[in-house]
Amino acid sequence: MLMRWPALCLQLSLVACGGKDAPANAGTPSDCEGAAAAARERVVAVARANVSCTSDADCTRMDARASCFDACSWPVNQTGKGAVDRANTIVEAAECKAFNHAGCQLVVPPCAPPQPAVCAEGTCR
Repeated sequence: MLMRWPALCLQLSLVACGGKDAPANAGTPSDCEGAAAAARERVVAVARANVSCTSDADCTRMDARASCFDACSWPVNQTGKGAVDRANTIVEAAECKAFNHAGCQLVVPPCAPPQPAVCAEGTCR
């Protein structure tokens, strides 16, 4: 019985610590998902707020991604490009910093090839 105790302790410590391959600071799935979702929503909200247009020339597509999320590309108006870039910079310094510090791993979704952005009914699409 005493011979099994060290082996049991070793097994329990590996399970409790996530195994020897897990980083010491690995975040929980909910921590990782929460940080990524918050960053994605912040950037996408800025992109959605910058879609007004009068012609196709007013519109472009931008990648909505950072080191902690990837939301493929979004249509924005030309004047909104700077706002989306600033939002990406902000999430890198906040949500993505926490995501990366926790040892979270980025999951890149499959993205369809981006189509040219067009102005339809006053909105970049």
